Amino acid sequence: MINLDDGLVLIGPGSEWFWTAFQGVVVAVTLWALWRQLRLQIAQKLRDDVATLRAEYFSERMLRYRLVVWTAFRDDTPPHEIPRGAAFALEYFFDEVAGFTRAKHLDKSVMAENMGAYACTAWTALEPFILYVRQDQDETFAEPLEWFVKEMLRVDPTLATELDLPKWRYAQGVVRLEELIAVETALRH
Repeated sequence: MINLDDGLVLIGPGSEWFWTAFQGVVVAVTLWALWRQLRLQIAQKLRDDVATLRAEYFSERMLRYRLVVWTAFRDDTPPHEIPRGAAFALEYFFDEVAGFTRAKHLDKSVMAENMGAYACTAWTALEPFILYVRQDQDETFAEPLEWFVKEMLRVDPTLATELDLPKWRYAQGVVRLEELIAVETALRH
């Protein structure tokens, strides 16, 4: 039996208070460690998800879709003549991103930082096509993309500059996309 001065018992009869307190400390430290590990795993999952979305956005297929849409926008192609496959593919990509963000699988501030500018640029290029489809076929077309752009602007108002890009910026974008596609093609051979 360990008996300290003033009748403080650590081992033996009368030491129950000490072991109860000790167990409480152990449980608290264990819960803190679990919480910290969970937070680290959530942060890593978010980083991986964003990296996956960025990789898809910069895949050769998406580069080609974007090239078609950016070229049509740069050239003032009438909305009904914009190649539908490319426009739908780009819009569907951002609908998916919006869906994950709306369902809180992706953090809005992280998405604004990593995908917000891309969404705003895509919205500007797709807007004539979206308005055409809404008027002609489906008035709810691209609502997730529109919601996503509005949320990104709410989170980061500086992204508004991406909505007002002049046509020559899309011309530069076309050149950049062609260069990226050329690199992807060269890497395949």
